[in-house]
Amino acid sequence: MKDRSHRFGAFHLVACCCVVAAFISAMVSSYPALAALKALSIFLLFLYGAAGARLAVGGREAQFLSGLLVGCEILVYINVAIHFILRVSLFNNPNSLGALTGVALTPLLAWGVATSNEIATRRRRSFAFILAILLLLFSFARAAIVGALLPLRLRSRATVTLSPMFLFTRESARLAFWARGKLRGSRPLP
Repeated sequence: MKDRSHRFGAFHLVACCCVVAAFISAMVSSYPALAALKALSIFLLFLYGAAGARLAVGGREAQFLSGLLVGCEILVYINVAIHFILRVSLFNNPNSLGALTGVALTPLLAWGVATSNEIATRRRRSFAFILAILLLLFSFARAAIVGALLPLRLRSRATVTLSPMFLFTRESARLAFWARGKLRGSRPLP
């Protein structure tokens, strides 16, 4: 960590503030011991992300990111099969599914589509991206939907823009909310 290429910046300060806020919240929780353990896990995650992950990935960033995108694709396919075909919720909470899909899977897959060099890889990632959008929309987690749409609207530095994907997601959102209204009229939701 003494190398000049490893610096601590504003992101790390925000992460530290999040950990402090989690510990303060744990002190007033109904179950302070359990909440403190969760705050400790957040602290360890940020500590690993700030120090250990950079050291582990250093020098092999391309292989790591390629593997991360393949892992995202596999997770999307598993979630789609379980959620749409088997009708079982893997996360037991639609907000958890929305958070994972909106914060991690959708932006990473959108970035993977925008930076793919091979046509077959771009098509495969585009298909996984569309499935991730559908998972996100059918989770009905409003905050996750908004959180996922914001990065998709941003333009990349390259000549590739994500605006057509944003238009697709906007139309898919309209379709999903229309379908939700039709389902609500036919049978009560739990």
